[in-house]
Amino acid sequence: MTAITTYATLQTRIAEDCNRTDSAFTTAVPGFIQTGEAELRRRVGKTRHAIGRATATINNEYELTPTDYGSPLSFELQSDPKYALTYITPEALSALKGTYSSSGKPIYYTQIGGEFQFLPEPGEGYTGSLTYYRDIAALSASNTTNWLLLKHPDAYLWASLIYAYQWLQDPAEKANAANALDIVLASIETRNLSEAYGASLQSRPTLVV
Repeated sequence: MTAITTYATLQTRIAEDCNRTDSAFTTAVPGFIQTGEAELRRRVGKTRHAIGRATATINNEYELTPTDYGSPLSFELQSDPKYALTYITPEALSALKGTYSSSGKPIYYTQIGGEFQFLPEPGEGYTGSLTYYRDIAALSASNTTNWLLLKHPDAYLWASLIYAYQWLQDPAEKANAANALDIVLASIETRNLSEAYGASLQSRPTLVV
C-alpha cells in the first residue's frame, strides 16, 4: 500500500485501491483528482493548518494575491510603527478614493479578483505582512503537494475515489467512498473546533453533605 505524500503517490494509490493498471484508467486518474479537489474546496472548512503567511513589497495600487490565497486574517504594514491595514469592500474603497488625492502609506485594502487594491496608493515601497487562509492549491506535476494533502491525505484519496468508481460504474464502491469522505471531513471539522476552542468544560459534580 503506497503512502500518500505527493501528487504522484496519490495517483499510484488510487490505481492500487481500484486494482487497475491499464492505460485508459491511468490517463483518467488526474481527472479524478481534479474533480475531487473541487469537491474538497467546497466542503473543507477553515482550519489552523490552512493558515499561511506571506511578506511582500507594496509598490503599487494593485498587487497580486498569493497563488493559494483564500481569505484574509490580518494584513500588517511593517512600517515604524507597525499597524494593521483595514479591509473594506471594493465599493467602499472606490467611494473613499476621492478623499485621498495624493499617494501615501496605505490604510485600507480590498480584493478584486486575484489582486489587492490599496488606498491611499503607495507613494513608495512598503513591506506588508499578510496572514491568510490558504486555498487548496491544485495538485499537478509541478505543484506536487499542498497543505491538505500533507495533513489529510485520506480526504484527497476518498474524494478522488468517488469519481474513480463513478468512472468504473461501480455504485456500491462509489457510495462507500462518499461515506468515508463524509466521516473524514466531519473528523477534520471536529478537530478544528477542538483546537480552536479547547476541550469542553467539564461540569462540576454535585457535592452532597
